[in-house]
Amino acid sequence: MNFLNFILDDVKKYSEIVSKVIGMDVEVMDSSFTRIAGTGSLKEKVGLDMKEESHIYHQVLESKETIIISEPRKDMHCLTCEKKFLCKEELEISTPIMYQDDVIGVIGLICFEKYKKNEFIGKKDLYIQFLKQISEFISYKVYEYFHSLQLKRDNEILSN
Repeated sequence: MNFLNFILDDVKKYSEIVSKVIGMDVEVMDSSFTRIAGTGSLKEKVGLDMKEESHIYHQVLESKETIIISEPRKDMHCLTCEKKFLCKEELEISTPIMYQDDVIGVIGLICFEKYKKNEFIGKKDLYIQFLKQISEFISYKVYEYFHSLQLKRDNEILSN
């Protein structure tokens, strides 16, 4: 089940906010490798399958851990990527979106400009914490959605 589609508007809003605050592109991929939100140059790719271009996201889904790539193409996480020589990224931070101990998606902070990367490095820990917090907000929105459905069902049962 693709949980993030139930709260798609919220996911898109969070992506836009993060992008504006941090000044980098943001994308969100669901667990079936579909880009469901994106900002900047990634916005035009929303709705597309990312399976072939999401080498790091595969690793995030598997490890359930945030992965930081500060030297794309050289980083150990990139070594087995078949598309590393086509990669235009200068920096990537990918954080899992969790729901009930399962990864239901990945939120990625992507930097394509070297000067933005240099600005980012000085505030790295703050930005990582911020991205993790946004991931938790998204998770909570999924919980809230299903909780409200359950309350509606319970109310229907009680009223019959």
